[in-house]
Amino acid sequence: MSYRVKVDLLADGKAKPVGCRVCADGLVPAESVYGYSGYVPAGVNFAGYAQGAGRYFVCDNDAVYVSGNGNSFVKLDDASGTPFLIEEIKDGAPRAALICGSRAFTHTGTVYSAFGYGADLKCGVMRRGRLFGSDGSKILWSGAGGIDDWKQCMEGGGSLTPDSGQGEVLELTEYGDKLIAVRKYGLTVLNFYGTPENFSVDIAGAEADGIYKGTARVAGGKLLFFTSSGLKSYDGTQVKAVKHRFAEDVSSPVCSAVLAGRYYLGCNSAHLNGGAVLCYDPDAGDSYLIDADARAMCTAEGCVRVYNAEGAHKIEGGGRFTFESGVTDFGTQGLKTVKRIFVNSDGVDVVISNGAVSRRFYSASGIIRPNLRGKSFTIKLSGKNAVSALSAEAEVMDAV
Repeated sequence: MSYRVKVDLLADGKAKPVGCRVCADGLVPAESVYGYSGYVPAGVNFAGYAQGAGRYFVCDNDAVYVSGNGNSFVKLDDASGTPFLIEEIKDGAPRAALICGSRAFTHTGTVYSAFGYGADLKCGVMRRGRLFGSDGSKILWSGAGGIDDWKQCMEGGGSLTPDSGQGEVLELTEYGDKLIAVRKYGLTVLNFYGTPENFSVDIAGAEADGIYKGTARVAGGKLLFFTSSGLKSYDGTQVKAVKHRFAEDVSSPVCSAVLAGRYYLGCNSAHLNGGAVLCYDPDAGDSYLIDADARAMCTAEGCVRVYNAEGAHKIEGGGRFTFESGVTDFGTQGLKTVKRIFVNSDGVDVVISNGAVSRRFYSASGIIRPNLRGKSFTIKLSGKNAVSALSAEAEVMDAV
């Protein structure tokens, strides 16, 4: 005697979508990476875009480079220190400033200059005409004249040293009307309103496992960041772990970006066995991978730009995707035979494996009859066409 068991493979929370996403419409193509010709320094470790000046900047350990199209860069100057990019208004016109330690490299789109700007910072943001930054241990701010104004006075520049319990300040980011210092072991809320004498500090919450620099971004109304135990979110009240399908897969992040409410993280993936970009959608609460090794990234001109030793790339919609189901045993421990796979699509490649034997079907659509025997199976799709339904049915021998 035997009976049939059917499983919905799109409902499998352990499935691994790459370049596609699972949603109410089924499995749909999402985003892929596309390469562009041009020069990018092989050791690129930072990327930024200044909209006002219309210029892209990248850095390696020794220099800063600039580009008008984001694909091919020329060297601007020698540079050292931890870079970050800000934009300000100078003499009534927008100006980009790439800060590297105690040096500022400014660009208006036509005029470039380099100078010592009066501080020595590792991170910072512009807020109400002031540059707020940190050297790792102190929070510093300029006067209302921006990066050129560091006169120490009641109305001008100043500094404070927050409690050391949360460790080094890694970056500063605006979250609503607050300024957040992202630190090694937690978040410090900086209530910086009005004039400096009203500035104050609150503790938001601690993450003892350590936060990675370059991962803090606001998306979906929350501050997202990555720690040694995974992705976290801060909603203005508390820090929570973020649950998503690649939570156990990704590690070692180096950069991040946000586009259209989605959070992108350059990291390593066990599933792809190397560099990848994790895309997490806070509204859907789900994630997918993009097969790209991101050493630096930025959001610019309606897309996410990715940079690595191979050059410049864009993350854009479409492209070929893969989808791998989690291992399924159809709820039984014994041998069974997969009799049919149903794929509602205009055609995708399908591979089913029992761990020892694989069977492949090209441009498959509708009912597939693999007749593959085993105890457990994985099913992998690849292609460009959406899949509105994906299921597998196995015949199980009744032991009774």
